[in-house]
Amino acid sequence: MSRLEILYDGEVYTVPAEEDAYRARVLELISDGRFHWLEVNRGEGRLEPIGLLIGPGIPIAIGALEPSARADDDVYTAHVEEA
Repeated sequence: MSRLEILYDGEVYTVPAEEDAYRARVLELISDGRFHWLEVNRGEGRLEPIGLLIGPGIPIAIGALEPSARADDDVYTAHVEEA
């Protein structure tokens, strides 16, 4: 299991999940063309559960965090694959 970042309305949220299974779950939820609540976490350190409304016309991005340090400052960056 890894930590995924969810980009929604310009804000970043996180969720601990297996990337492929989580993407499949989101696709299953929205495939019926209706709106659903997606439970994620917000904040740093002490996380707070929050529900995001997903459905037709609502953009959402899901990316897996891969710890790959940059040579110059040891900052970790996220890698996001395009669908």
